Amino acid sequence: MEIENTHTFYLPCGECTITFEDISLQLGLSVDGEVVTRPVISVDWSVTCEQLLGNLPNRFRVGGLR
Repeated sequence: MEIENTHTFYLPCGECTITFEDISLQLGLSVDGEVVTRPVISVDWSVTCEQLLGNLPNRFRVGGLR
């Protein structure tokens, strides 16, 4: 039996696992694209995030996620 390496949250109503689809729906980000496979160093993270993630939601524009 193979056990997947997932992050499962155990709630009173049952188990919940966060998926890429959840991230896409909650943050409005695309998960269809190139994979980042190296460290990224940036002076302006908003520009870097927009380049890597596409259209950046407003909640990312000033200093991080809100």
